[in-house]
Amino acid sequence: MLIISIGLCLGMVYIADSAGFSIELGAFVMGSILAETVYAEKIEHNFQSVKNLFATIFFISIGMMIDPVSMYEHKWAIFIVTLLTIIGKLVFTALGAIISGQPLKQSVQVGMSMAQIGEFAFIVAGLGLSLGVTSEFLFPVAVGVSAITTFTTPYLIKSSDKVYSFLEKILPQKFIQGIEKYSSDTQHIQNENKWKEIIKQTISTIFINGIIIIAITLIVKSYLLFLLTDWFTYFGASLVSLVLTFVLCIPFIWAIIGNRPKREIIREFWDESNYNRAPIITIISIRLTLVVVAVIFIYNQFFSSTIASIVLTIGLLIMMYFLSKYFNKFYNYIQTKFIYNLNEREILNKKIEERQKKVKFQYTWDNTHISDMIVPQNANFIGVPLGDLDWRTKFQINIAYIKRGDRIIQTPNSESILYPFDKIGIIGTDEHIQRFEKYLQIIGETPPENNDLKNTDNFTLDKVVIPHDFCVLEHKSIGWVKDTAKGIVVSIERDGKMIHNPDRNVPIELGDYLTIVADKKNLKTFIQDYNLK
Repeated sequence: MLIISIGLCLGMVYIADSAGFSIELGAFVMGSILAETVYAEKIEHNFQSVKNLFATIFFISIGMMIDPVSMYEHKWAIFIVTLLTIIGKLVFTALGAIISGQPLKQSVQVGMSMAQIGEFAFIVAGLGLSLGVTSEFLFPVAVGVSAITTFTTPYLIKSSDKVYSFLEKILPQKFIQGIEKYSSDTQHIQNENKWKEIIKQTISTIFINGIIIIAITLIVKSYLLFLLTDWFTYFGASLVSLVLTFVLCIPFIWAIIGNRPKREIIREFWDESNYNRAPIITIISIRLTLVVVAVIFIYNQFFSSTIASIVLTIGLLIMMYFLSKYFNKFYNYIQTKFIYNLNEREILNKKIEERQKKVKFQYTWDNTHISDMIVPQNANFIGVPLGDLDWRTKFQINIAYIKRGDRIIQTPNSESILYPFDKIGIIGTDEHIQRFEKYLQIIGETPPENNDLKNTDNFTLDKVVIPHDFCVLEHKSIGWVKDTAKGIVVSIERDGKMIHNPDRNVPIELGDYLTIVADKKNLKTFIQDYNLK
């Protein structure tokens, strides 16, 4: 996961740089994409060491750019620009927040938190200096202002409440009430009407599908056409590229004209007023015109005959009309998959929440209910099977589920183990849940002792084979293995079949492959005592 994440990030950096954009933009885009996947937490955890390494190098290199002597030489310029930055960004950012509908207090907080220029100004100034587009005067000023405002911003944020209280006293009461009323009205704006929805849908459909069509066409022209010239003549390569481009673009060309509002809505507006008919006809005409323009654009990238492009456009429109049903299904499939992939993280989180609600509903009766709790980081029961903890007897509670990241384990068995920061659903009465919650708090606040804490680093997972000519373990059960090896039998492989989490009473047969999790010393002793492999 770590290598793939770094590869994707650097790959997008290379693409952005090749396209003429900054490498920072490429890294930002890929970071935003990965942050929306279901593996975001895992990637963030795996990336932590790499992040810390590069952050250290970055901030040390930034600190090395600060030259106190040069800053002192430009002290007045730095002082003036610092004042302009703090006052200007404070005032105009707060004003922008007010205009966007935020209350006065939040607007002041936004303004005072944005009154600085970041360390990225160093990079921009350094790049401009290396390219010779800025003077040497600008770099030390940018460095000085960025360094000073970096230190002043926390104090500005801390004093934002005092500044708001001061403004509340000196500003006219009517002015403050007017801002609050404007903010309240802005936040309660009614939903857009249907006409705006139709226009918005039309613009977004044309814009998104138009970009996809242009991108596919230019990629085929720039890369595939060049490769095909090695196998075909230029005319043959152009013809193959043209056909392939149309095959790839047809669903998106059809979407420009076919992905329209429902007929019921259009019919409603058509019958509502004669004045609505002209805009509807205009929208349909624009869609048709854009389809013609798209087809001619694709054709002219490979050939230059105007008559042929018009004939091709007419033929393509006729074909799309008769095959619109299939194009509609294909486009809806692409659209559905794209939207699902785009919102997969939110969809899975919603499913987990629904499962939790079902579990809560299922186990809420009389005075018994379910409560979520977090496993402390230093708990001495980490790595211990739930059956050995015997919380059901000690606290009269049951565990409904274990939530670990994006995965949820419902009704865990006696061999399930807990890890730090697991979210567990506890079933019990108020009294029992409160007693167990106090127990978790004491466990979390008490530093672990070496003799009490189960060190998971000493645990190992190994596969043990029961030889066919070995009779010592015959007529023994899985429970005997657990007690002797002081571990957990995770699975049994028997005659090509897997038995996961076997019960204690399952008998051992010759030729079994036992997968055992136990302390390294205990497992080694168990294997040596019985001459197992």
